[in-house]
Amino acid sequence: MDQFWKWLLRANARNLFIGALLALIGVTGWWVWREVTYEETTLRASGSMATNDVGRRLGILDSIEAQLSDESSVAVDRNPFVPPGQAAPPWVPVPAVGAEARPPEVVKPPAPPPKAAPAILTYRGMFRPPDGKALAFIEDSRNKRTALYREGDRLFGATVASIGMTSAVLRAGADALIELPFGRPCSVEEQDHARP
Repeated sequence: MDQFWKWLLRANARNLFIGALLALIGVTGWWVWREVTYEETTLRASGSMATNDVGRRLGILDSIEAQLSDESSVAVDRNPFVPPGQAAPPWVPVPAVGAEARPPEVVKPPAPPPKAAPAILTYRGMFRPPDGKALAFIEDSRNKRTALYREGDRLFGATVASIGMTSAVLRAGADALIELPFGRPCSVEEQDHARP
C-alpha cells in the first residue's frame, strides 16, 4: 500500500483526472445500458406468464381480482380489527377523564428565579490607545474572560465611571460606587435597576 501512495504522489495530476473521468463515464454508460436493457427484457417477459407463475400457484392474484370485482361485498362500516365471522362488540361510550365534579386546584405562583451568584471582578490594568481614551482590562469570573472597557460601558448592571493607573471605579446606581483596586478580586452583584 505504501508503494501505491508513493506512486500516487509522483503521478501526473492531469493523467489521474482524465483516467478518473473516463472511469466515471464508463460506469455511467454501463448503468444506463443496464437500465435500458432491463426495461426491454421486462416488457418482453410481461407478455408471457413466466413471471406470474408463482402468484398464480399461490392464488394471490385470484384473491385480489375477486376482491376488486365484487365491490358490493366491501363493508365500509365494518371494524377491520374484528374477524369477518364474529359480530363487532357493542360500542360503549367512555366517560371523559376527570368528569366527576372536583373543586378547582389552586395554582401556586411560580417561585422567583434564583439569584445569580455574584461575579468576581479583578482590575488587571489600563491601556491608553492613540485616541487618548483610557481602556480598563477587567477580568470576569462568571464569563471566565478578560475584556477591555471604556468609561460609560456597562458591566453587570454597573457603569464604568473612571479608570486610573491603580484602580477602576464602577457606578452601581445613583449613589453606589464600587472601587476595583489593581490585582485584587472584588465581588459585584448585578444591579436589577441598571439592566438594559
